Amino acid sequence: METLVVLFLIGAGLAIGWAGVEPSMRAAKLRAATRRMAVLVRWMQSEAVRRRQYVGIVFHLNPEGKYVFDLIQDGDGDGIRTRDLEDGRDFRFSGPFTISRDYPGIRFGYLPEGPIPSVPPSRGSLDTGKDPIRFGRSDIISFSPRGRSSSGSLYLTDGRDRMMALVVYGPTVRIRVWQFLESAGAWDL
Repeated sequence: METLVVLFLIGAGLAIGWAGVEPSMRAAKLRAATRRMAVLVRWMQSEAVRRRQYVGIVFHLNPEGKYVFDLIQDGDGDGIRTRDLEDGRDFRFSGPFTISRDYPGIRFGYLPEGPIPSVPPSRGSLDTGKDPIRFGRSDIISFSPRGRSSSGSLYLTDGRDRMMALVVYGPTVRIRVWQFLESAGAWDL
């Protein structure tokens, strides 16, 4: 009987401890996934310069409805274009990749509750019913042989209470990583 009481107390202590650790682990995974995407953007920029041709990261939904991405190389010298991808002139050199494979529970998307303000310096609110990959009208981050890229943002979330934005400023390929603080209802660097 004493052994059962001790085991119960140990189990209760572990459950209480896990409740405090689990949110920290989700936050760490989200930060790591966002950093990985930032590193990928920098690497693709250097690949475009090294190869002396356009390369890109193309995002799309897989049959399960999850975002995946491919690394694409320009095949005809006019940049990464959706039509060229469909025709096979621009082609995948690596992928498809999912963010959730290495970071379970993390996905491209928004928090389930809104509204969520736009990332500064923009004003207003994000339309969370839309695509979380926002590079113009496409889901392509294109990199030129001169080291420039498309401008835009991508949003990652744990789907519960954390969200981050990776913002790429095209001509300089400057990257900013923002974290949404749900408690404050605001973005922070």
